[in-house]
Parts: sequence; structure tokens; C-alpha cells
Amino acid sequence: MGLFTHTTIVNPLVSIRRKRLLPKAGEVIIGVGQNVSPMHVLARTPLTSQYFVLPITGMLGVEA
Repeated sequence: MGLFTHTTIVNPLVSIRRKRLLPKAGEVIIGVGQNVSPMHVLARTPLTSQYFVLPITGMLGVEA
């Protein structure tokens, strides 16, 4: 069994490319070749909710 050290080696000459997918069709905000950090928002998509807020207290004639 090998021994692994708990040291992280950071190399500034290494580029990491990661493919990120949206859950459904959306809009890409970042341009090709633009530098980003892990915290940048790259794209957005509208997500609709299946829940509705209804004023039931008024319909039933009771106070909230």
C-alpha cells in the first residue's frame, strides 16, 4: 500500500477545463476564451416552479 502525503501542489502552468451543463436550455453569459474563476456565473436558465401561492384565507373567509 502506498503512502500519500497531505500536500497540495499548485502549478500555475496547468489549465483545467471542465464541461458544465445546464439542466435545460438557457443563456451563456461568458465569452469564448474568457478567464473565469470557480465562483463565476457562466450561464443561466429560467426554472419554473410547480407551486402556486393562493390566497386561501380570503377565499375561505378566515383570518390568517
